Amino acid sequence: MNLTERIKKIEEYFKGMEIISNTVIIKVQYGDKWGAYPSSDERIKVAKSEEVINEWYYYSDYTYTIIDEIFDLIEETIEVNLSAIERLELLNEKMEELKNLFSNESLSRLKTLTFVFQDMDKPKSKKRKKKEKIESNIENKNNDVIEVENNEIKTEIEL
Repeated sequence: MNLTERIKKIEEYFKGMEIISNTVIIKVQYGDKWGAYPSSDERIKVAKSEEVINEWYYYSDYTYTIIDEIFDLIEETIEVNLSAIERLELLNEKMEELKNLFSNESLSRLKTLTFVFQDMDKPKSKKRKKKEKIESNIENKNNDVIEVENNEIKTEIEL
């Protein structure tokens, strides 16, 4: 990938690049509360701007290969931060679902609550789809099923 393609790939965050006295500096602007980190071998360093909020500088001694390594580190930083945001949003959604459950269910029922992950990697047959649907629901020891559809919690109680 050439330099223009690398810049275009991160254009939402990219704010500039310069080479001064054998040091390459790439300036980016991230979202609120984002973190940035140096390379594991510390050849690429990171500094937060003291003047502009959320602005970061990646810098290193200039070589032909270091620019690609800096862009790799920036792309990795973007992916890590976006993943953290998505995880936090999902956590908040699931906390709301649990708040509803804990508000509406008895303590004895809540003590039987378990969590099951749905296996998304395996091919689905018709029989498997039905089984996965059951496994993807929250189940408890009494075989009661608590389903979440469109952010609404539905319960089926076997008597």
